[in-house]
Amino acid sequence: AALEARWSNDKRSRNLLLLGLGTFGRADQIYRLLEDPKFQPLVDTDILFRPDFAGVRADPRFMPIAAKLGLVRYWRQSGYWPDFCTSEQLKYDCKTEAAKYR
Repeated sequence: AALEARWSNDKRSRNLLLLGLGTFGRADQIYRLLEDPKFQPLVDTDILFRPDFAGVRADPRFMPIAAKLGLVRYWRQSGYWPDFCTSEQLKYDCKTEAAKYR
């Protein structure tokens, strides 16, 4: 609550809120923040690949967000898939899920 009170009004500072929520494992709050279309263009995607976000990446809600942020398009076009697709225990297959988002 303190993080939200401090940073939720400034769109650019919301990345700090995102980082804080990840540190404390607040996946539902992270997804509410990431689903905000006003915040999506400002998301620092590097944050999503920090160790604290493993639980967020393992959630099936991650791939639609990754698609909205342009990550899925990059992975498909480049052929370079992120390590978490093979090194983490996921509830989904990255490439199968990515195929749903064109």
